[in-house]
Amino acid sequence: MSIQPQNPTRLASEDVIVNAPMSYAGSAQRIMRLRRRAPEGWQNIALTVLAVLLVLAAWTLVTSWYMVWWLWLVPYRLLRRGSRIRKAEAMRHRELMGTIQGAAAASVSAMVAATAAPAGPSAFAEPPTLATSERTEQHALAE
Repeated sequence: MSIQPQNPTRLASEDVIVNAPMSYAGSAQRIMRLRRRAPEGWQNIALTVLAVLLVLAAWTLVTSWYMVWWLWLVPYRLLRRGSRIRKAEAMRHRELMGTIQGAAAASVSAMVAATAAPAGPSAFAEPPTLATSERTEQHALAE
């Protein structure tokens, strides 16, 4: 029986690609995501070779795209990149708030469990006051 180590779960914000799909880096990152789906071994190697070929084809398309539309795309790409960055930041913020709320809920449940524990009789004992200590002294002197 062989136990394979599990990959750590990825957060959703780790999968966000900020680079444009019609850029060299963005197209390569999106295509290389395919490699995560294959198990280890020959399937992973075959998928890697396929991904590299797809990256080369995408880069050829990106190069021809920029040769035709290069000046018209600059403002659009700047606006879209800002949008993708804000989206990634919002996802990270939601994940962080979820973690904080989960930790807060755990600490609240621990406090509730601690206060719900049965208390001994000394927990409700009346604190000593001057009047009770004087009565005790008077009672002791009378004896």
